[in-house]
Amino acid sequence: MCTDAADFDVFPYDIWKSGHRLKLSMQDMFPKLNYGVIKQLGSELLPKLYSESQRFDGDQLGELGTKDFILKKVYGLYPRIVHRVGLNSDMITVSK
Repeated sequence: MCTDAADFDVFPYDIWKSGHRLKLSMQDMFPKLNYGVIKQLGSELLPKLYSESQRFDGDQLGELGTKDFILKKVYGLYPRIVHRVGLNSDMITVSK
């Protein structure tokens, strides 16, 4: 059974007694990335982000650091290079 309920006591005892309680949160999965940024991502990006975040051995990133990490590691975009080349927002479109 999968739930986002904080209290398992809302389920009848006979349903959850043979199972295991497992807490899994985005904060637990991405401890070095900013939760406020991560929660805005689509679920299709999470596997790639998880894989890349497991290889990251730096300190905890703030909002801007997390955004930069996602651009580089998930999308393959390097903001400084894009800026240097002279692309502007009118020339870039993001598709889902």
